[in-house]
Amino acid sequence: MKNFIEVNGKRYDSQTGKLINQPSRVSGFSVDGMAPKKHNNLVKPTAVHKKRPIEKSHTLLRQAVKKPITAKRANAEKTTKSPRSPLISKYGSVFTKIEKRVEPLMYVQPKTEANITSTVNHDSLPSTSQSLIDKALSISTSHQMSAHKPLKRHKIAGKLGIKPRTLRAGSLMLAFLVLGVFFAYQNVPNFAMRVASTRAGFAAQMPGYQPSGFAVLGPVQYKSGEVTVSFGSKTGDGREFELTQKTSDWNNDALLANIVASKPNYQTLQDGNQTIYLYDGSNATWVKNGVWYQIEGDSRLTSDQISRLASSF
Repeated sequence: MKNFIEVNGKRYDSQTGKLINQPSRVSGFSVDGMAPKKHNNLVKPTAVHKKRPIEKSHTLLRQAVKKPITAKRANAEKTTKSPRSPLISKYGSVFTKIEKRVEPLMYVQPKTEANITSTVNHDSLPSTSQSLIDKALSISTSHQMSAHKPLKRHKIAGKLGIKPRTLRAGSLMLAFLVLGVFFAYQNVPNFAMRVASTRAGFAAQMPGYQPSGFAVLGPVQYKSGEVTVSFGSKTGDGREFELTQKTSDWNNDALLANIVASKPNYQTLQDGNQTIYLYDGSNATWVKNGVWYQIEGDSRLTSDQISRLASSF
């Protein structure tokens, strides 16, 4: 028979209802007929704390941490703090404290050479320095020089209403233009001779030597196998001649037999390997490199001029 009742894990005598201090190990049922729950009366183990490794000390960030204010430091700051001055614009108006006064200058004199010289204290300078200063002042002539005169081109530019730099650039351009026209004028006969030789069909050319006082007159005339250039005196004394160039297969003997032999009183002029025939005063003829040359007219050229003219081809 069961002789106790178990309520909430405690056993009571079923007859007397007293608490049984030492419950038996006999299994039984609770009042509600349910089997009692098994309780684990074991003491739960306490938590185990792990040991953390010791860290090294870190430097304190001084910019973010303020120094603690103590009573001693607060009193020191109060005694050392400068008072607010009204002369500082942040604490007060500066201009209200300034008094303006105007007084005449009694001893100011205009600067002159005598005043400038008298301001030098000669007693405070050594004797050598004093002599050098006196000598420099005595020979100085810069104050006597005339004022700087503007250049002539600056005056012209001012009258024209343009800048001197623009005037100088225009002058350079005009000079180059004049030189270009001059060289073009000098080369016109050579250019005309090239055109004429092309139209005539052989290599005609201008003489490399031009007698003094003569210039080319008129255009270069040409036809098939022949080119003629006219020269005239620059002084207007009537001297002129024509230089004709023709293609020919003659030599000196053929030229003498066909042309020169019929001329009275002809002369022979020898210039190296070149044979030149003179006739009728200052007329001349010769052959060279398959070209027959003739000089005819009232040229009044000397034999030396004719020789130099013939050798220039």
